[in-house]
Amino acid sequence: MSRKINGYLDWTQDAKTRMRGLFTDTDLSDGIFAERYWHIAGLHVASAYGTRIINQEVDHQDARLASAIETLRQWQELGERPGALLTLDTNAFLQFRPYYELPWTVLAGTDRVRLVLTMPVLDEIEAKKQGPNPRLKKRARKILPRLDKAFGDDGRVFFDVDKDGTPMSGVSLEILRDPPEHRRSTTDMDAEFLDRSEFLQAAAARPVTVVSGDTGMKIRARGRLSGLKLLTLPDDYRLIEKDQDDGCQGDVQRPPRQGPREQEPAG
Repeated sequence: MSRKINGYLDWTQDAKTRMRGLFTDTDLSDGIFAERYWHIAGLHVASAYGTRIINQEVDHQDARLASAIETLRQWQELGERPGALLTLDTNAFLQFRPYYELPWTVLAGTDRVRLVLTMPVLDEIEAKKQGPNPRLKKRARKILPRLDKAFGDDGRVFFDVDKDGTPMSGVSLEILRDPPEHRRSTTDMDAEFLDRSEFLQAAAARPVTVVSGDTGMKIRARGRLSGLKLLTLPDDYRLIEKDQDDGCQGDVQRPPRQGPREQEPAG
């Protein structure tokens, strides 16, 4: 029993060291040190059920790692599809013209663009749908049904973007789902959005560009040392807010400026 306990404890330490060297996300390694780990660590060598509980934990960890391997195979696909990876901030969805109207290939200076919707951003858009701001509520309720219809109920993770039924050449939108065991380390959705952008960059092994027109987000993105790039949406595409007291109703769109938008490193 002593050899079994020590063998298990040695494995957990080795696995933790290896995983921390491979992954920036610590969820997988943290899952090794769950309640059963501490129970095994405190087992008496004369325990009558020690072998059973160790075997149960080994089977549990085996299933976790098998699931992680399958998830990693799916993440590998993130780097296989062509196109520049652009993660869109909530601000890009709600404060600017609809994503299906912007000239993404021109703005990014490339012939193929993959727009990425992360779960923190989707959750923020959902929250705005019920929020106190009538303009943001209106925009959220306009964009969410389109996203829901596009992704459908069949597990699709990406689709080619179209405008009024006409495909936008070289532009797709995809959703970056969180892994089943992912736990958000903060309630700060800006920080979580940047974390998921960094994760995408690591998983795809390709540069990722954060897209935003929000000053706070741009400052935070520039402070990252992970090599994220930054694309600032031109104010030409921002929806101008007008108060009802001004005698103007609805959002006003500025005439767009043509030409690529210069990207800058965020870090």
